[in-house]
Amino acid sequence: MAFALTPATAVEGVLDYTSREGSKIYSSATRALSEDLYDCTPDGLFNFLETLGDRAAECGWSLEDIGILYIPEDPANPDTTTYLNLLDHYGQIEEDEIRAHEVTYIDQPCRSAQDTNMLYKCIMSSISKEGKDKIRIWSVDYKVRNYVSGVLLLKVLIRESHLDTNATTTSIRMQLSELHVFLPTIGHDITKFNQHVQLLIKALTARGETTHDLLSNLFKGYLAASDKVFVLYMTRKQEEYEEGKVYNPKMIMNLANTKYKTLKQKGEWNAPTAEEEKILALEAEMSQIKKGAKKGGGKKIPSKAAKPPGGQGDAKPNWLKHNRPPHQNEINKPRNWNSLEYHWCHKDTGGKCPGIWRRHTPKECKGIASKKRDFTKKPESDKAAAFKKSRSLKLSKAYATVIEEGEDAEDSE
Repeated sequence: MAFALTPATAVEGVLDYTSREGSKIYSSATRALSEDLYDCTPDGLFNFLETLGDRAAECGWSLEDIGILYIPEDPANPDTTTYLNLLDHYGQIEEDEIRAHEVTYIDQPCRSAQDTNMLYKCIMSSISKEGKDKIRIWSVDYKVRNYVSGVLLLKVLIRESHLDTNATTTSIRMQLSELHVFLPTIGHDITKFNQHVQLLIKALTARGETTHDLLSNLFKGYLAASDKVFVLYMTRKQEEYEEGKVYNPKMIMNLANTKYKTLKQKGEWNAPTAEEEKILALEAEMSQIKKGAKKGGGKKIPSKAAKPPGGQGDAKPNWLKHNRPPHQNEINKPRNWNSLEYHWCHKDTGGKCPGIWRRHTPKECKGIASKKRDFTKKPESDKAAAFKKSRSLKLSKAYATVIEEGEDAEDSE
């Protein structure tokens, strides 16, 4: 019995689909790669290719030099030429080279013809309706002699996912240098950020290129995150690296992703700091006080005149309310209200006021009431309103500082 890791690789030669064994291999090879169908966009291409790579290994499509995903550079001389794996070098292999290789077997009764057909079924089962709409308009590009080619379909899928023809080596390197700009565009999602980086690296590798500044670009990207705790954590990792601790890009990406998921699970991602919580609490309290004051819900301090001793009520008499002058024969007579004595203060009575009922006698008058004062409320200017708002914010921060210092003092005691 020949040793094999999977049933498909244990069977050499053509599969007998009439047999139970052959039927099971076909069903297993052509089922969808995942429940989440791929929509042929750059964001999900990395995971799609990785998952397809697992299926290819299971079905024997990526067996070195003999699997359908190994494409010869010179199909006319398959025994002497170099073979490249399409999943790893799709940027170096042209469609014409794949087509020239497919022509040699696609209409022949051989295992490779069966495998490329199963690969086609597998890919089509794994992409969404939106993905199919993008791919099917190019059906002429993945057909050879009216036979569908799974290998050519894979090349077209990568091409239409904007990573083959649209993304050159220069643009890929530029994207890697601008990771700090990319992170905010995905809502500071570190997991998606890492997938994006992995896809860019895979795209470089597929073109036979490498990068030597990935680690510095990663740190630059992570430090643009919106969460202060995460940024502080990654800053420490960067300092450790600069001090000589050995880190590689994969390790840093794993650490960043773990920290991100931990903060998300605890509900602490983008949570306010202790100082910010104090300021927010004070501002909320001040806002409630202002709302209460506007609605008249605040406590009112009763005045002495409102409820005077003796229970005479709070309604002023007309002579006092409107400062009606007395008759000439009563000009020097005081009047009483709420057990208080009032005098008509005027120059005719020896006072300095312009004619008004006052508590002081005309002889005691100092002329204060004669100085006109404008109590009309003037509209608040924009500058005054801005100053008032600024002062309110400063007061909130000052309260927070006082509270924090008070807590520190209690701790020290």
